Amino acid sequence: MEAAFEDADILAPIQSAAAVDVIAAGKAAAVMVNAFAAASVVPLRSILAIGPARPDVLPPETEWQDGGHPLPTEGSVKGARRALATAGRAGADDLLLVLLSGGGSAMMALPAEGISLAEKQQTARTLMDQGADIHELNTVRKHLSAIKGGRLAAASRGSVLTLAVSDVVGDDLSVIASGPTVADSSTFAAALDVLAARGGHSHYPRAVVERLHPGVAAECPETPNPREPQQTPATARVISAQLCAILSAR
Repeated sequence: MEAAFEDADILAPIQSAAAVDVIAAGKAAAVMVNAFAAASVVPLRSILAIGPARPDVLPPETEWQDGGHPLPTEGSVKGARRALATAGRAGADDLLLVLLSGGGSAMMALPAEGISLAEKQQTARTLMDQGADIHELNTVRKHLSAIKGGRLAAASRGSVLTLAVSDVVGDDLSVIASGPTVADSSTFAAALDVLAARGGHSHYPRAVVERLHPGVAAECPETPNPREPQQTPATARVISAQLCAILSAR
């Protein structure tokens, strides 16, 4: 894992940044933070890690937050708020380094305005019970969220570099952890279609359905779209597709 962080394409933006803030979210958050800190050649301004349980060993400057999985918890919300605050602190010459792994969707979760955590939990639980796949689940998650679908990157004035270990077939970066730093091509209309196909709108909280309808009518903004110019320079890459499988087997 440490060797991945020593790649020249990864090192260059890190070394040229005025300051580096790190956010890690997912089942491999602790492993990724420890590996990056061991390989880093620059001082880090801050490290925020959101994972299933605090490990015994972390870099001394790390702020740890337990997050829930497979459903988000109040800890997940607290971690997401801290992540947005970290991104919002970045200056134009700073770098936000985001380390993502499987489970990040639930562990770093912030319901959109007008939706409670309980309503978002119920929606995710119903989708899973109805057999929704990860693409369907994350399409809905992104449109009920204040951080997913590229919104974390949009909160930063500096550059954003995302490194991910994938538990998603095809390694789609917009799907891993619901793509908090990756532009999103899904829509409010697609999210409504998923609810219709997975039990029908009446199976879901009224606030959730009422959040999606105004989006279809363009009364609230879509997630950042890959066809539109992004204000924040953001790049993302998969550095390992096997790590999450190894961790899950332990």
